[in-house]
Amino acid sequence: MQHVATATAKQAWYPRLATFFACYPDPLALASDGAHVVHFGGELLGYSQLDEIVLHYDEDDPSVRLHPALAFDLFASIRFHRGQRQHSLITQNVQDLLHVVRRFAPQLGHPDFTREEAAPDEPFAAYTVVEMVTPLIVPHGDAWVPAPPGEVMGPNLTRCIDGLRQIVTAYRLTEHLPLPTPARERLGPMIVGATRPADPARGGWDSEGSLVINAYAVAGQRGMPPPASPTSKAKIANFLRQRSMDYPSTAIIELQADADTALNQAGDFRSAVMLLYTASEVMLDAVLMALCWEGNHSGRLRVFRLPGPVIMGRRWRGARLPL
Repeated sequence: MQHVATATAKQAWYPRLATFFACYPDPLALASDGAHVVHFGGELLGYSQLDEIVLHYDEDDPSVRLHPALAFDLFASIRFHRGQRQHSLITQNVQDLLHVVRRFAPQLGHPDFTREEAAPDEPFAAYTVVEMVTPLIVPHGDAWVPAPPGEVMGPNLTRCIDGLRQIVTAYRLTEHLPLPTPARERLGPMIVGATRPADPARGGWDSEGSLVINAYAVAGQRGMPPPASPTSKAKIANFLRQRSMDYPSTAIIELQADADTALNQAGDFRSAVMLLYTASEVMLDAVLMALCWEGNHSGRLRVFRLPGPVIMGRRWRGARLPL
């Protein structure tokens, strides 16, 4: 995480909370009148002795509290807020589409189309902002103790994102929603972060907050890629020609590209591993088929010896592989 701005005022080291606001890439129909608290374990010192802990506010009024007796281990509190865009995604898509169509095919430009504002409950205009709160702490031996504001925003933000990932994973699986896997690569990329005392009697926000760049999410934004090189057209034609011939490397290249997208844009490590594993299997299959063809084997490779333990920990020696 990179900080665009940080708090400058020196504050006492009494228990504080770090709060982060970020846009979530998918609309989530989770109510904002409560919060989801995730506990991580690890002894938390200094918070259970407070008179009051306020996790979330509605404007200046405390709305969600945590009993200090429960603040004995690490936690993150997640709340979801619904926002409403002025125009729905469908209306905006039509506007973007016709803007170009009217330049190159004016007769197809539908001049009577007007961009109407979305209704207050229009589902395709809704978006979600997550509010994440966690103790502002640093490690001290086997426990965690309060930290000064602004010095350890990164680790605390990471803890919040982990809690968010757990909540959204449980939500999409139990509600059977076709949502992508939650990941830090899909959050933001701009995040508002600030600190304040856990007990409101100690005062309000320490500063006007920070704008934090989630560098992991920048790669996932659908910005325009670099301009095509002079040889791009020839490369595209060559790839299409190889695919029409069922050239084995085209399948491997496609699987590797899908794995790279899953890893760096979606943060989906599981899919990335499975795709790379499949690419390896396809490559091995292509090599074995080439060996059979060059060796003039008629449909079956007799014996293929593997050097050590492979699939499921078994040791395969002299396995007969039908090809």
